[in-house]
Formats: sequence, C-alpha cells, structure tokens
Amino acid sequence: MRKQCLAIVSEEHSSVDEMMCGDGTRTDLGQRGDVVAKLTSALPKHQNYKVNAENLFTSIPFLRKLADDGIYYTGTVRQNRLPGISIAKETDPRKKGCGSYDYQVNEERSIAAARWYDNRGVTMLSTAACLDPIQTIKRWDKKQKKE
Repeated sequence: MRKQCLAIVSEEHSSVDEMMCGDGTRTDLGQRGDVVAKLTSALPKHQNYKVNAENLFTSIPFLRKLADDGIYYTGTVRQNRLPGISIAKETDPRKKGCGSYDYQVNEERSIAAARWYDNRGVTMLSTAACLDPIQTIKRWDKKQKKE
C-alpha cells in the first residue's frame, strides 16, 4: 500500500486523520507524530507543502521537525501538549463567552498557538497561519431561529 501511496503525485495541501496507524516504533515525536512524520517524509522539503491534522498528531516537537523540513502545519492540539506556551486555560474563554480568544506566537520558531471558545474551547497550533485578520461572523442560533 505504501508503494501505491508514494506513486500518487503530492499536492500542496495534505490532511491526516485518526485512521492512520503506526508500526509500533516511537521517537520523541510520539507514536502518532511518527506516523505523520513517516507520511510526510515522501514530500519534497522546502516546497511550501502544508499539512492539516487533528489533535492526536499535534505537538510542539512535531511542528519543529516539520518546520526544519520546510513543511507547514496547522492542527488542533490538546492542552497537555503545550509546554512553555501560556495561553488561556480551556475554561477561561468560556467565562468571557462565545467568540473570546487568547493566543501566543513563538517568534523564534514561528509557531502560533490560539485558543477560542465557540460551543467549547478549541486550541490550535500552526506554522502556516496566524490570527490576523480576526473577523466576527454571524452564526445560526437554533433557540432563537435566526442569525
């Protein structure tokens, strides 16, 4: 199967989800980070490739590894995978209401961390995007049956 996947021409945007599984070996990236590292190893380095994934795969060491290879990454992240990043705890934005947010940018490694509260807290890490511009959107309210 790997040979068939490698035969597919790479596109600029790639996505990974929890259906990927590892072979049991582990590095400092963790088992799931190793899975994505293996998948992205076939991508040409420093060619503006972008990878999107969910919180099972996202960690600071993994973003650093991809950044060193010139591959951009955006993904949701679990709070316990944010060592050294001080953004609001998951309960803090909830107190301020829907649409509240907090963020931090690590200038040295160009990693942006953002947490916002929608229906629940969401935290993301990215080497591909930052928070600007911030926009307000209208959402459908089921209770009031209007935007």
